[in-house]
Parts: sequence; structure tokens; C-alpha cells
Amino acid sequence: MSGVISDNLGRSSGLLKAVAAGGSDIQTFTSSGTWTKPASGSLIQVQAWAGGGSGGSSDGLEEAGAGGGGGAYNVFYIFPADAGSTETVTIGAGGASQTGDGDGNPGGTSSFGSLAQVFGGGGGNQSNGGGGGGGARGVGQDGGVSAGAAAGTGGASQSGNEAAVAANGTDGGGGGGCKTGATPGGGGFGGGGGGAGKRNGTAVAGAAAWYGGGGGGGGRDGSGSGSGAGGVSTYGGNGGAGGAGSGVAGVAGTAPGGGGGGSSVAGNSGAGAAGKIIVTTF
Repeated sequence: MSGVISDNLGRSSGLLKAVAAGGSDIQTFTSSGTWTKPASGSLIQVQAWAGGGSGGSSDGLEEAGAGGGGGAYNVFYIFPADAGSTETVTIGAGGASQTGDGDGNPGGTSSFGSLAQVFGGGGGNQSNGGGGGGGARGVGQDGGVSAGAAAGTGGASQSGNEAAVAANGTDGGGGGGCKTGATPGGGGFGGGGGGAGKRNGTAVAGAAAWYGGGGGGGGRDGSGSGSGAGGVSTYGGNGGAGGAGSGVAGVAGTAPGGGGGGSSVAGNSGAGAAGKIIVTTF
């Protein structure tokens, strides 16, 4: 046997029951580096989170900024013979804060050599839709897909949800919230969608996720209402809250993979959080 033999879709297979629980080598990466293969072991597990997108920022002429989408998660199982003696580990950066009028920046891809890859969340729109959560499927599943989609849509995935607004994804990221105030879609292994910004209305909270990063909350100005809270993730990072009140900055997401909150009118957006990779050899 060879290749990447399992991912989150196969996590319930009995494969790991045959692997001894003791003697594991665990290497954790919160920044890019090099993994070194241990001298012994029968199976390699790679858990990977991608970077979260940052929120959008408005100059006051449009709606308040929307939240960024959370980065995706996936788990891969690789036979040691298929990995090199070393492998390059790339940790996806979080999307940088938007300090001027404009859309947020997408989160970066995380990868383990050419064997495993997950995708970052989309940046929030400067005025309307939240960023889509990152799609969890990557190298080792169906040949790879694109990163989190543009504001207002879900993260692209070959088996997840790609519809605009409010839909929940599993391997695809949740859809971003839209100008109408619809709730953004939640993510399973994909990231949660970002909440919509509201200049004169109720700010929308970012969506929750299970393994992927939570979506950032939408911002609002002083005449709006609502918290625009960040989405909570059970095993990934949480999304940052949106800025509440004129000139208030959005809050950064937390690692791994939380999306940044959108700005209030004339404030800076919250940055997305970086990803993470844990490599365990059994």
C-alpha cells in the first residue's frame, strides 16, 4: 500500500486500531519549518489547519466591513515509505488586517510537502458579504481545490457546499453572510463563514465551526446594533468580533485559523489567524 490512505471522510475506518498507541513521535508547527522523519514508525498522521481570512474595512461611504472566513482543517494518513526523510511544512498565514477602505485578505494554504494541503478562508467584503470559510479537501483527496472563495460565497470544495449565503458546509467552508443580514453558514471541517457588516442595522455574528476556524463577526457603526461576535470553533481557533461603533477596529481571530472581525465605519479590520500542523508518527 502507498499514498495518502485516509482523510476526514475515512476517519471512522478501523485502520488506526491496528496501530500501536505508544511510542509516538509528535512534531508541532505553528510556523513554517522542516519535518524530520523518525527512525521508526508504521503510519504518519498529519493534522492541518489553514489560515483565516481578515475582515473587510469601510471608509464610511458603504456598509461596515464584514468578517473573514475561517481556515479549513483536515487530517491525512500517510505511509512512512511515501514521505521523504524530511518534508517542508508550510503554515498558512492569516489574512493581514485591512487598514484602508477595501476587502479583507484571504488566509494562506497550509501544506505538508506535496502530500497534504488545506485552504484558507476568504476575506470579508468591505461593505456587504462575509468571507467564505476555507474548503477542507486538498491534496490526497480529489486532486485539490481552490482556497476560500470571494466574499459572500462558501469555500470551494468538490463535496462541500458552494452556495452563496447561509448554507452549511462539511468539507467545503460555510457560506458568508450577505447584505440582507442572513446568517453565515457554519463549517464542519471547512471554516465557518464570516458575518455581514451593517452600517445601519444589526451586525451579523460569524459562523461556528467544528474543526475548521470560526468565522469573523461583521462590523457596525454607532447607529447599528448587535455584537457581531466571532464564531466559536470546537477544535480550531475562534473568529474575532466585529468593530462596534464608529472608528472601532475589528478583533483578530485566534489560532489556528480563526477569521478576523470586520471593521466598523472608518476602523481597521481584524486580522485572520495563522494555521497549524501537527505530525504524529505511530
